[in-house]
Amino acid sequence: MKRLLLISSLLLCFVSIGNAQQYSSSGSFPARTYISPTKHRNAKASSALFTQVNQGFEYIYNFEFVKADSVIEVLRKKYPLQPMTYLLSANYFWWMIISGEDNEINRLRFRQDLDLANTILKSQPSDSLSNEELFILINTYSFKSRLELKQKNYLKGMFYVNDCIRYLKTSFGKENEYEPFLFTSGIYNYFCDYGMQNYPILYPSLLFLPEGNMKLGLQQLEKVSKSKEMLLSNEGTYFLLKIYLDMEKEPSKAVDYAEVLVNRHPNNIVYQYLLFKALISGDNFPQASKQLEAVNRAALTNQKLTLSQKEHFLKMAKDDLRSYFARNQD
Repeated sequence: MKRLLLISSLLLCFVSIGNAQQYSSSGSFPARTYISPTKHRNAKASSALFTQVNQGFEYIYNFEFVKADSVIEVLRKKYPLQPMTYLLSANYFWWMIISGEDNEINRLRFRQDLDLANTILKSQPSDSLSNEELFILINTYSFKSRLELKQKNYLKGMFYVNDCIRYLKTSFGKENEYEPFLFTSGIYNYFCDYGMQNYPILYPSLLFLPEGNMKLGLQQLEKVSKSKEMLLSNEGTYFLLKIYLDMEKEPSKAVDYAEVLVNRHPNNIVYQYLLFKALISGDNFPQASKQLEAVNRAALTNQKLTLSQKEHFLKMAKDDLRSYFARNQD
């Protein structure tokens, strides 16, 4: 079972492109999704859908979940056959699940949205899928696996991992024609190579997959972080933050990326918390103390957060602070 968890963490959870980030101490995390208004079969519909979907993501970035929910309801009525409608909705519920609102209803709605997106896409021949549609399939299967693994349904989760990797391999070599694939390839390159170098138990499983390259992966993510598309740029920046914080153990670099995200979305308590974590991990206690005040202020004064969400973030910050004092008690 440990092997399954390692494989899923290194090959799936870091490749997940959904809109929420996992920021728990486990070090596993997903991201968001992205669509291009020029890649859809119906350019006019694509442009309108692109605008509304991006607006929905902006609301989620800013923790304005009520507004995000309103956008999703409009999309359900206006674009009931567009898979992106349901992927946006799944992202919304994933944010709720990982930010302290993990309950049966949110998990059910999350699964239903992913199933709907998959059903729409798989109603057409696989060889006719556009790059955007392929990207969405990578999302849906990675999300499906993440939830099952989170619920300790390991075998079912690994079934979805295999589907995710199957579609992911199809996207390799297409990075120049579709920018989001630069992101997924960057994630894959880094974490596949990282797994090879740091987890010998994974070697037999990784041996038959395309070879990764940590240096190339970081270069690809750096390019993504500078994308003109805000959603994609946020994702590249976020994953660089997590890589330097959790894998490379360079918290000072993680602080730089966290500050970019906080400046873009100051009301996002996830980004506020990650900036605090990067500072405290680098033993920068003075600045971490100031940032902890920002986290506390965001949790206690943000009327858009539920009580469960407020308690969730405050507990994580307290746990990190406790760890800091434990390692510096001498």
